[in-house]
Amino acid sequence: MEAYAQGGNDKFWEVHDMLFANQKQLGRAQLESYASDAGLDMDKVKAALDGGTHAKTISADQAVAAQFGARGTPYFYVNGRQVRGAMPFATFKTIIDEEIKVVRDRCDVLGLEAVVAKAFGAIPVVSPPVPSPATVPQVCVP
Repeated sequence: MEAYAQGGNDKFWEVHDMLFANQKQLGRAQLESYASDAGLDMDKVKAALDGGTHAKTISADQAVAAQFGARGTPYFYVNGRQVRGAMPFATFKTIIDEEIKVVRDRCDVLGLEAVVAKAFGAIPVVSPPVPSPATVPQVCVP
């Protein structure tokens, strides 16, 4: 958090990568060393560590994660489905394809005219193109 506060995304990811590469070495001395290596203002880093400057934000993020059942990283939700851990692209593609099929099946049950009417308030004289996959879940949920 302090890396982001001092240097935005670039410093955040620089320090993130150091922390990730050294997950078993996260004591105070090591944290200060990583911050120094990243060129952060060490007075601000030490003040943040000593004063718990970012503790409230971190606690709030942890509470949200716990509320949704996320207990580690990486952790994803795809249309409400939990995906835990580092998964290959094929896993995400399978889940996304399954979710698209669910939405399309709902649209088939409702019928395209009902989908268009729900999306636009009335059935237009000239039918618009079928809604894109990004808008279909909002339109086709009965």
